[in-house]
Amino acid sequence: MSKRPFVLLILASAAFAWGVHAAQTANTEAAPGGAAPAALTADDHVEIRNLAGRYSHALDLGEPAAWAEVFTEDGVMDMVAQGYGIEGDALRSLPRDGEPSGSRHIPSTFVIDGAGDEATMRSYVTVVGTAGDAARIVFQGRYEDRLRRVDGQWRIARRRILTDWIDPAVAAGVENAP
Repeated sequence: MSKRPFVLLILASAAFAWGVHAAQTANTEAAPGGAAPAALTADDHVEIRNLAGRYSHALDLGEPAAWAEVFTEDGVMDMVAQGYGIEGDALRSLPRDGEPSGSRHIPSTFVIDGAGDEATMRSYVTVVGTAGDAARIVFQGRYEDRLRRVDGQWRIARRRILTDWIDPAVAAGVENAP
Protein backbone atom coordinates (compact mmCIF):
# COMPACT_ATOMS: atom_id res chain seq x y z
CA MET A 1 0.00 0.00 0.00
CA SER A 2 1.33 3.39 -0.97
CA LYS A 3 2.00 5.99 1.70
CA ARG A 4 1.07 8.79 -0.73
CA PRO A 5 -2.73 8.92 0.00
CA PHE A 6 -2.00 8.90 3.74
CA VAL A 7 0.53 11.76 3.41
CA LEU A 8 -1.92 13.76 1.27
CA LEU A 9 -4.64 13.24 3.88
CA ILE A 10 -2.33 14.50 6.64
CA LEU A 11 -1.31 17.53 4.57
CA ALA A 12 -4.93 18.32 3.73
CA SER A 13 -5.91 18.02 7.40
CA ALA A 14 -3.08 20.32 8.45
CA ALA A 15 -4.02 22.86 5.78
CA PHE A 16 -7.66 22.74 6.90
CA ALA A 17 -6.70 23.22 10.56
CA TRP A 18 -4.44 26.16 9.65
CA GLY A 19 -7.26 27.68 7.57
CA VAL A 20 -9.72 27.39 10.46
CA HIS A 21 -7.19 28.98 12.81
CA ALA A 22 -6.46 31.79 10.33
CA ALA A 23 -10.17 32.44 9.82
CA GLN A 24 -10.78 32.59 13.56
CA THR A 25 -7.95 35.05 14.13
CA ALA A 26 -8.28 37.15 10.96
CA ASN A 27 -9.45 40.75 11.22
CA THR A 28 -9.34 40.85 14.99
CA GLU A 29 -7.64 43.56 16.92
CA ALA A 30 -6.20 43.01 20.35
CA ALA A 31 -8.45 44.13 23.15
CA PRO A 32 -7.06 46.09 26.09
CA GLY A 33 -4.58 43.89 27.95
CA GLY A 34 -3.56 42.11 24.74
CA ALA A 35 -6.47 39.65 24.62
CA ALA A 36 -8.24 39.10 21.30
CA PRO A 37 -11.88 40.24 21.14
CA ALA A 38 -14.44 37.60 21.97
CA ALA A 39 -15.70 35.54 19.05
CA LEU A 40 -19.24 36.14 17.87
CA THR A 41 -21.78 34.28 19.95
CA ALA A 42 -24.80 32.33 18.75
CA ASP A 43 -26.89 35.32 19.87
CA ASP A 44 -24.76 37.60 17.67
CA HIS A 45 -25.45 35.35 14.68
CA VAL A 46 -29.20 35.44 15.37
CA GLU A 47 -29.19 39.23 15.79
CA ILE A 48 -27.21 39.69 12.57
CA ARG A 49 -29.63 37.49 10.61
CA ASN A 50 -32.50 39.50 12.09
CA LEU A 51 -30.72 42.64 10.88
CA ALA A 52 -30.94 41.24 7.33
CA GLY A 53 -34.67 40.73 7.83
CA ARG A 54 -35.20 44.22 9.25
CA TYR A 55 -33.44 45.71 6.21
CA SER A 56 -35.75 43.86 3.80
CA HIS A 57 -38.97 44.55 5.71
CA ALA A 58 -38.21 48.25 6.21
CA LEU A 59 -37.38 48.77 2.53
CA ASP A 60 -40.21 46.63 1.14
CA LEU A 61 -42.91 47.95 3.46
CA GLY A 62 -41.91 51.64 3.38
CA GLU A 63 -40.79 52.06 7.01
CA PRO A 64 -38.17 54.85 7.12
CA ALA A 65 -37.77 54.83 10.92
CA ALA A 66 -37.04 51.09 10.93
CA TRP A 67 -34.73 51.58 7.91
CA ALA A 68 -32.70 54.24 9.73
CA GLU A 69 -32.11 51.76 12.57
CA VAL A 70 -30.53 49.26 10.16
CA PHE A 71 -27.54 51.46 9.27
CA THR A 72 -24.85 53.11 11.35
CA GLU A 73 -24.91 56.91 11.41
CA ASP A 74 -22.12 56.93 8.80
CA GLY A 75 -23.56 53.99 6.85
CA VAL A 76 -23.03 53.61 3.11
CA MET A 77 -24.70 51.44 0.49
CA ASP A 78 -22.63 50.85 -2.67
CA MET A 79 -24.40 49.76 -5.83
CA VAL A 80 -21.33 48.37 -7.53
CA ALA A 81 -22.71 47.67 -11.05
CA GLN A 82 -24.33 51.11 -11.17
CA GLY A 83 -21.13 52.76 -9.99
CA TYR A 84 -22.40 54.83 -7.12
CA GLY A 85 -22.76 54.90 -3.37
CA ILE A 86 -25.68 56.14 -1.33
CA GLU A 87 -25.14 57.69 2.09
CA GLY A 88 -26.47 60.32 4.46
CA ASP A 89 -29.92 61.77 3.72
CA ALA A 90 -30.11 60.03 0.34
CA LEU A 91 -29.69 56.66 2.05
CA ARG A 92 -32.13 57.44 4.85
CA SER A 93 -34.81 58.64 2.39
CA LEU A 94 -34.90 55.44 0.29
CA PRO A 95 -38.08 53.98 1.77
CA ARG A 96 -41.04 56.33 1.52
CA ASP A 97 -43.18 56.35 4.67
CA GLY A 98 -46.09 53.99 4.20
CA GLU A 99 -45.35 53.41 0.50
CA PRO A 100 -44.56 49.76 -0.16
CA SER A 101 -41.76 49.30 -2.67
CA GLY A 102 -43.57 46.82 -4.90
CA SER A 103 -40.86 44.27 -4.19
CA ARG A 104 -39.71 41.67 -1.73
CA HIS A 105 -35.98 41.46 -0.95
CA ILE A 106 -35.16 37.87 0.03
CA PRO A 107 -31.64 37.42 1.45
CA SER A 108 -30.31 33.90 1.97
CA THR A 109 -27.25 31.70 2.46
CA PHE A 110 -25.56 33.81 5.13
CA VAL A 111 -21.86 33.65 5.94
CA ILE A 112 -21.13 35.64 9.11
CA ASP A 113 -17.66 36.19 10.56
CA GLY A 114 -16.17 38.53 13.10
CA ALA A 115 -15.27 39.19 16.70
CA GLY A 116 -16.07 41.79 19.30
CA ASP A 117 -18.15 44.63 17.86
CA GLU A 118 -17.13 44.13 14.21
CA ALA A 119 -18.45 41.54 11.77
CA THR A 120 -18.94 40.78 8.11
CA MET A 121 -21.89 39.14 6.46
CA ARG A 122 -22.10 37.81 2.93
CA SER A 123 -25.41 36.65 1.50
CA TYR A 124 -27.27 36.06 -1.72
CA VAL A 125 -30.32 38.15 -2.49
CA THR A 126 -33.25 37.63 -4.81
CA VAL A 127 -35.68 40.48 -5.35
CA VAL A 128 -39.19 39.60 -6.44
CA GLY A 129 -41.26 42.34 -8.07
CA THR A 130 -44.77 42.27 -6.61
CA ALA A 131 -46.36 45.12 -8.57
CA GLY A 132 -48.66 44.21 -11.43
CA ASP A 133 -50.53 41.04 -12.19
CA ALA A 134 -47.84 38.49 -11.39
CA ALA A 135 -44.80 38.31 -9.14
CA ARG A 136 -41.51 37.89 -10.98
CA ILE A 137 -37.81 37.85 -10.17
CA VAL A 138 -36.31 41.25 -11.02
CA PHE A 139 -32.87 40.97 -9.42
CA GLN A 140 -30.38 38.39 -8.25
CA GLY A 141 -27.10 39.23 -6.62
CA ARG A 142 -25.08 39.35 -3.48
CA TYR A 143 -24.65 41.53 -0.43
CA GLU A 144 -21.24 42.04 1.16
CA ASP A 145 -21.66 43.81 4.48
CA ARG A 146 -19.39 45.32 7.09
CA LEU A 147 -21.28 45.40 10.37
CA ARG A 148 -20.71 47.23 13.62
CA ARG A 149 -22.37 46.91 17.00
CA VAL A 150 -23.63 50.34 18.10
CA ASP A 151 -25.25 50.81 21.50
CA GLY A 152 -25.68 47.04 21.75
CA GLN A 153 -27.35 46.68 18.31
CA TRP A 154 -25.83 45.28 15.13
CA ARG A 155 -26.02 47.70 12.21
CA ILE A 156 -24.77 47.89 8.64
CA ALA A 157 -21.76 50.20 8.26
CA ARG A 158 -21.29 49.44 4.55
CA ARG A 159 -23.36 47.31 2.19
CA ARG A 160 -21.96 46.44 -1.23
CA ILE A 161 -24.64 45.22 -3.64
CA LEU A 162 -23.17 43.04 -6.38
CA THR A 163 -25.42 42.32 -9.34
CA ASP A 164 -25.48 38.85 -10.87
CA TRP A 165 -28.60 39.57 -12.96
CA ILE A 166 -31.09 42.44 -13.13
CA ASP A 167 -34.26 42.86 -15.17
CA PRO A 168 -33.50 45.44 -17.90
CA ALA A 169 -36.49 47.63 -16.95
CA VAL A 170 -35.42 47.62 -13.31
CA ALA A 171 -31.83 48.41 -14.30
CA ALA A 172 -33.00 51.45 -16.28
CA GLY A 173 -35.00 52.67 -13.27
CA VAL A 174 -32.07 52.25 -10.89
CA GLU A 175 -29.65 54.00 -13.26
CA ASN A 176 -32.02 56.96 -13.64
CA ALA A 177 -32.67 57.30 -9.90
CA PRO A 178 -31.55 60.56 -8.31
